[in-house]
Amino acid sequence: MKAEDFFQHHTCSDRFRVEFSRELQNVKVERRQAPAGPARDDETPLVAEALGRLVRQRQLAPYLRLEAVGLLGELGTLCLDALPALLAALDDDYGFIRVAACQAMGKIGPAAQAAVGPLRASAEDKDPGVERAALKALERICREELAAH
Repeated sequence: MKAEDFFQHHTCSDRFRVEFSRELQNVKVERRQAPAGPARDDETPLVAEALGRLVRQRQLAPYLRLEAVGLLGELGTLCLDALPALLAALDDDYGFIRVAACQAMGKIGPAAQAAVGPLRASAEDKDPGVERAALKALERICREELAAH
């Protein structure tokens, strides 16, 4: 997937597009990929890294971090490298971001085994929405493990 194609399949705010584009450029520069240089066919790892960075930017408006978390969830297993950012979002001050992080990890499914411990802790969150989302994510991640017993 090309980064430009990403927004053809996902709806997001104009402000998010600006922040995402800026972060994606930073990722490309750090990887020494000049924007005018040869294009790669699959920029999904760059997209996932840029989204993960946005999730971790606590000074960013909560609705923008929420969009980044949601889009990571849409990438499913393609965003596995951004799992640490989703795990960090479980400690966000805003319950709706914690809920979205749980949902995103649930969409990754069994490949998100590293999230089991933190999700178990989130299943005891004071916010009942986070608690429910964490339990549902655990069910999706551990589905194969539960079926084997």
